[in-house]
Amino acid sequence: MKELSPTRYLKLCAVVAFTLIGICTAANFLVDPLQFYRRAGYPPLLRTEARYQNPGLAKNYDYDAVIIGTSVSLGFDPVQIRERLGMRVLNLAMPGASAHEQFLLLQVALRSGRVRHVIWDINYEFIRGTPAWVSDYDGAFPGYLYDTNAWNEVPHYLLNLDTAKDTLRILWRRYTPRAVESLTQTQERERGRNRVLVHWEKSRAGNIFTREPGAFAPAHLRASFQANFPTLIRAHPQVHFDLYFPPISFVHYAMLRTDLPSAFDDFFRWRLDVKHQLAALPNTRLFDFQGVPGIVMDLSRYSDAVHFDAATHREIVEAIANRQYLATDEMLAATEALLRREATMDWPRRH
Repeated sequence: MKELSPTRYLKLCAVVAFTLIGICTAANFLVDPLQFYRRAGYPPLLRTEARYQNPGLAKNYDYDAVIIGTSVSLGFDPVQIRERLGMRVLNLAMPGASAHEQFLLLQVALRSGRVRHVIWDINYEFIRGTPAWVSDYDGAFPGYLYDTNAWNEVPHYLLNLDTAKDTLRILWRRYTPRAVESLTQTQERERGRNRVLVHWEKSRAGNIFTREPGAFAPAHLRASFQANFPTLIRAHPQVHFDLYFPPISFVHYAMLRTDLPSAFDDFFRWRLDVKHQLAALPNTRLFDFQGVPGIVMDLSRYSDAVHFDAATHREIVEAIANRQYLATDEMLAATEALLRREATMDWPRRH
């Protein structure tokens, strides 16, 4: 057999390599595990890493309303929302999503042209930092799935080893199909005062407020909110936005008051500033659930100081349907009075 010269050998290797790359790229594009280019014609493999999965859902699924926000917005019942609010909703909330991540994902959904209504939580903790801050909750943030530059997807998605693994799992049927709604269903957890107390005690060892105190500076919070909320709302006057301050338990604010007292005082001024900024936008409503005693003082609803149960999600939907707990200046003042009275270091002894 005639031996190959080094030059011909290298050329042959290059041809084989490019052929394999081409096959891999084509297979990943056609199977499209994240449904980034099209909705799957097969029972989909749905990833639990929301930052990777949600852009494809936002681009290609059928809906006329979206839920955007953090983990407190997981657990809404789409059937109840359809019956009470008349919306076909897609829940795109993401655990630990920064304000800018929410902005980027909502942009993807709005570019689809299907969105007529948005339900959006305003979670103080995740508006901290710079306006462009993104988290690493699911690993490095996949910005290439959120922008409009198609070339960015080639090296990061179509030539990605993890994409190829998912493609093979789909081709070999080595996965369990799931419904999209399952991605945002919350697990049934133990709830009650003892669970909240455990969270309180653990927070003493490394609360977010003490790890990143500068991130809660009023200037940062104002800039982050302005860049990621009113900017997008103003650009889409045809879309109706229902925003809400989520009913996080009073214990969470006791943590804030204990660990970062200046931020606790700034928090109330920030809420009022948010309300006044949104009041200038005619396509928005703002709801305040942070001062509803029957919710935020009832620790039987909570699995920790932040996350509440399905009954509370249902009450939020009912309140939106009935225009209850709209954030007036009087409502904000009542919330402040309640939290200043109850969110104190000695809450375990009093409650």
